[in-house]
Parts: sequence; C-alpha cells; structure tokens
Amino acid sequence: MKGGGSLKDAFSTLRQLFRSAPRAVVEPELIRTPVLLASSREDDAAALQETFERSRWTSVVARDWSAALAAQEATNFPVVLCDRDLPGLSWKEGVRALMRTPRHPAIILLSDVADPYLWEALIQAGGFELLSRPLRRRETLGLVAFAHTHWKTDWPDRTPTRVGAIH
Repeated sequence: MKGGGSLKDAFSTLRQLFRSAPRAVVEPELIRTPVLLASSREDDAAALQETFERSRWTSVVARDWSAALAAQEATNFPVVLCDRDLPGLSWKEGVRALMRTPRHPAIILLSDVADPYLWEALIQAGGFELLSRPLRRRETLGLVAFAHTHWKTDWPDRTPTRVGAIH
C-alpha cells in the first residue's frame, strides 16, 4: 500500500471514520389508521381530511348507511364517525347495525346539536360518543384516539362497565 501502511491499518482507519461520522436518522413512515366517515355532507369530509392531515389517521367516506355498513363489513374500521342525518336508516338503526358487525367499531355520532338526551340515546344504542359540529381539529383528533384505544381493548364487549356497572 502507498505510504507504507498495511491494508489492516487502512480498514482500521475507515472503521474509526465510520464510527465517528454523523448518522442519518431515518424516521419510519407514519402508519395511518383508517377511520370510516359515514356522512353525505361535503363539509364533514373536507373538515376530516384537513383534521387528519399530518396525523396517524386517514378517512374513508361512505355517503349513506348502505355504503357505510358494506364498508364496515369489508374493512372492519376501528372507529366510525357517522352523521346523525345519514340517508338510508335512522341513526339509531344504523348504530345498532354497526354494533352487529363482527368486531364492532367505536361509533362517534356527528350532530349539529349536542344535548344530553341525544348522548344518552347514543350510548344506549351502543355508540361511543357524540361530536358536535363544527369539527374542531384538537377535539376530533383526541376523541378519535380515545375511541381507538377503547376499541383496541374490546370495550364494546364490556359495555356495562362503561356506564358504571361493577364486575
């Protein structure tokens, strides 16, 4: 080798350079969890798309109860946000139908009004929470994450615990 050094010395020098060189930090690609939005309202789809931008969530839109139930059967979304006035069924019938799917989702009902009677009826039908419009980013992201956590722990199978029963 030129300069009188051995090949072993050259590899030793390269190893030291490699160890001391700054390393590139490679971020793993964000894994996005799909959420079903069952709403015929364009403003809901636009608001949710904007809310989920740069988050761990992505949305799939169904425009009526028939499409929402078919999508849930095919994909098994962990969280479903559904419009109270979605065409095809009443919201109670729709929520009950979603609750009959094999791994029922955490259901968040979207409404222009939020009152305790609607919330109580939603819980009685098997829903998770009520979210009033306009959709606010922080509130929506927090609620979707909370619903997803409950879905992962099989909360629908322990519904009495949620409403205060003690095991």
